Amino acid sequence: MNLPKILTYGSLLLLLSCSSMEVDFEDIYGNQLPEDFNWRAFIEINPDIKLAQTLSTVSALNLQWREAKLSEGLTSGAVNTIETNSRAAFVESVSAPGAELAREYLMWPEDSIAVMITEAANTSRKSYLNRYCQFGLFDEFEIFEIRSKISTGEATSEDLAAAFKSLTDSLVAFIEGFPVDSVAYVQTYVNFGRRDGRPYRACSAEEKQTLRDKELHSSGGDYSAYRFCADTDVKPYLVYVIP
Repeated sequence: MNLPKILTYGSLLLLLSCSSMEVDFEDIYGNQLPEDFNWRAFIEINPDIKLAQTLSTVSALNLQWREAKLSEGLTSGAVNTIETNSRAAFVESVSAPGAELAREYLMWPEDSIAVMITEAANTSRKSYLNRYCQFGLFDEFEIFEIRSKISTGEATSEDLAAAFKSLTDSLVAFIEGFPVDSVAYVQTYVNFGRRDGRPYRACSAEEKQTLRDKELHSSGGDYSAYRFCADTDVKPYLVYVIP
């Protein structure tokens, strides 16, 4: 996983406004796009870009949540504590919401997720995932209230697991329901994806021959002279050079 590249994609998406108009991308980008490029296929096999587009909205929701808590009379210190506890819970286990995002949208392998769980709170991987932690969802699904009731016998670990599952499902629904911006997706491929060797579609059986290799790229880490596809039968995807 290359966090600087992922953050760059997110920054680009934040700079672009949503567009629902039909755009003739071939006229705009010419040979910068493969003839068979389809932005829907591109985003389907690059779900981290879909996740990145939600970042500014998550930040705004968290700011609104914080202001609401302060208006209810909570001190800044108390709100900070809730935020810290929420971030910790977001990445506390391999089944926590943050781990699910890492698995489904960032396509981290299970061993990387397991290592992330054991890391300190402010490591790059945990910090990156916690950018998508929505504090309001911990309120909505009463995560900390249920956790406190477990010690008194008023709730069970199964109740907590069910609440976390509902939180995760709500988070995924939020991501999947986010407004589509085809222009941003195409510009992400043109400006970054080609250079970084991003696959833009699934491979056919005949194309699964030559794996992407660092020796292919020109100086400076530029893969743009090649086109790549993904073997979507495995996760994380294997990336192959399109003949």
